[in-house]
Parts: sequence; C-alpha cells; structure tokens
Amino acid sequence: MVQIYIRRVDDIAGPQKSLRAFRRVSLLPGEKKRVVIDMPRESFTCWDEATRSMRVVPGSYLLMAGSSSADLSAPVAVKIK
Repeated sequence: MVQIYIRRVDDIAGPQKSLRAFRRVSLLPGEKKRVVIDMPRESFTCWDEATRSMRVVPGSYLLMAGSSSADLSAPVAVKIK
C-alpha cells in the first residue's frame, strides 16, 4: 500500500501529518511499480481557525509518501494558492 500524508507548514497547532490518499498495490518479492496518486486541490482541505471552517487554506504544505505513517519518505514541499 502507498499512503500520502500532508502537513500544513504554518499550522503549528494542527496534526503533524494527515492521511489524504492511498492506493493498494500488490508486488511480488523484488518487484517495483510506479504508482500515480492524484492530489486534487480538495485534498488540501484543513481546519481554518480564522474562519472556523474546513477549507483549502492557501500556503505551504509538505507531502509525504510511504507504506505507513511510520515509514514515510522525505517530505516534498508544495504551495497551494
């Protein structure tokens, strides 16, 4: 399984990582596959304390991928407008 987590950089009170997408992948021993997971804008919906609502908050986010929350790759920075 491949899991995608996000973290909103400016949200110091929010979660360190939040599961936003996943895809089950079957592999044989030693086999490799390229996995594509779409992350539409709605994947970045977070709690916005200023508006007290769930919405896509513009800003910097970190994307992390792995087989579980304990096994994540180095984060990739993205900006949402």
